[in-house]
Amino acid sequence: MKIHKLICFVMFGLFLIGCSSTSVKLDATATTQNSVLPTETKTPVRTATNTATPSQIPTPILTLPPEQANKSLQELLWNNPECSAPCFMGVTPGETTLEETNLLFTPLDPGYSCELDENNTGECSTSHRFDTDLAIYIWLSIESGIVESLQIPIILPNDQSLQTRKDWLVISPEYMIKQYGVPSKVNIFADLGPTPTYAIDMYFDAYDMIYSYGSYDFGVDLRVCPKSDRFEGISIWMGKNPVNPPLEAVPLEEATTMTRKEFSDLLTSDTDGACFTLNKAAFP
Repeated sequence: MKIHKLICFVMFGLFLIGCSSTSVKLDATATTQNSVLPTETKTPVRTATNTATPSQIPTPILTLPPEQANKSLQELLWNNPECSAPCFMGVTPGETTLEETNLLFTPLDPGYSCELDENNTGECSTSHRFDTDLAIYIWLSIESGIVESLQIPIILPNDQSLQTRKDWLVISPEYMIKQYGVPSKVNIFADLGPTPTYAIDMYFDAYDMIYSYGSYDFGVDLRVCPKSDRFEGISIWMGKNPVNPPLEAVPLEEATTMTRKEFSDLLTSDTDGACFTLNKAAFP
C-alpha cells in the first residue's frame, strides 16, 4: 500500500534522531455551521486503555523533533504525488487501518490521540500549525479498526501573498478541477449580513471527496473571484460517509448563470481572478 512508503519515510527520520520531542497541540476554533472553519472546539480525546499483557505491549513510537515533523507534514500535504484521491495525507478511507494511521501520525504529533471502544470504533485526531500560520486539523472516523472517513479543516494565514499562497495551491479550486475534472456538484453559500461571507462547495462523487472554500472577501456587488479572493479556510471531507459535511446550499446553476462545465472552464483558464457575480435573488 502507498501508506507504507510514507511510514518508512517517517520512521527513517526517527532512526536518524533516536530521540523524542514535543510540538504544539492546537485548539480548534469554534465557528458557525456554514463556515468552512472547524464547527466546534474539539476537546482532546483519550487513547483507549491498553489491556495487553507486558509481552504484548508494542514498542513505543518516538516523536520527531518539531523541524523534522514539520518537514514530514509538508511532504504529506503538498508533495505527495503517490497519494491522490481518494487518498489524503497517506490515508485512504475504507483501506487504511488504525495501526497504519497510528504509525503515520504518532511520530508527527505527541498530541495525536484516539478515543475508541472495544471494537476499535471511534475517532482519532491530530493538528499542526506551520511557520506560515497555516493550521491543519485532522479528524479520522474509525470503524472496526479501519479509517472510514476524514474531515480536514485548514485555517489559512492572513498573509496570502504569492509566496505563502503557493504552499496550498495544490488544494485550490482551480487545481482540484485540473486534477479531477468537472465537479459532480457545486453549491454556493452566501451570507449577505453585516459581515458578508461566501463559501463554494465542490463535490467529486467519483472520489468520495468534498472541498469547501470560505471567504470574507465579498463586496456588496456579490462579485466572487476564487483565484484571487482571500480565503479564510478550506475544509476537506474524504470517504463514503463523511462526518458533518457542508449543509446543502444554493446550486451553482441557480446562484449564477453558469453550468458546472462553464464554471470549471473559467477557473482553469488564464483569466485573472476568474470572477463571476452571484444572483442576489437566490440568497434572500
